[in-house]
Amino acid sequence: MEDACRICRREQKKLFLKGERCFSQKCALIRRNYPAGQHGQTRRQRLSEYGRQLREKQEVKAIYGLSEENLRRIFRDANRKEGDLAENFLQLLERRIDNVLFRAGFFPSRKAARQAVVHEHIRLNEKKIKSPSLLVSEGDVISINKKLPIKRLPTTEPVPWISVDEKNRKIKILHLPTSAEMKVEFEKELVIESLSR
Repeated sequence: MEDACRICRREQKKLFLKGERCFSQKCALIRRNYPAGQHGQTRRQRLSEYGRQLREKQEVKAIYGLSEENLRRIFRDANRKEGDLAENFLQLLERRIDNVLFRAGFFPSRKAARQAVVHEHIRLNEKKIKSPSLLVSEGDVISINKKLPIKRLPTTEPVPWISVDEKNRKIKILHLPTSAEMKVEFEKELVIESLSR
């Protein structure tokens, strides 16, 4: 897989793929604020509409740590549901258990949260789980193994649709996220257009 710092430099914005490093002065985007590679510092060519759609889709894959196949499966599931396609798509991305653990601030990146799930440090409604792609539902309770060392980031913003019990290492899903509550780091319309092809 491509180095996370190169992805941030290519997109010219912080995607917070490296956890703590992204918040420090070691962040590659602070040190070298231009795309990686031999021609990174030369003038960038203007992207076509297709290029912009592709770039946004690649960004979503990097942010959530998904393969092309996984992203297309999520899009198909969102398309089958009633209601707004873009909102359904975002909700399915945000409801993934690795994303919820990251949003709650217990892990510095989605990758770290995914690793904790795979190594069975996470329980969903008191049952051990192994799949980071599991979707949470309203009323679900996620608990984290007390032996697992966790360093919460000071910049974690509260998420209105989840309740965090820091002391007991528990997360409760209060309700499913609405479009107003979902923090979108990409242009969702371009992603939808790219996946609709």
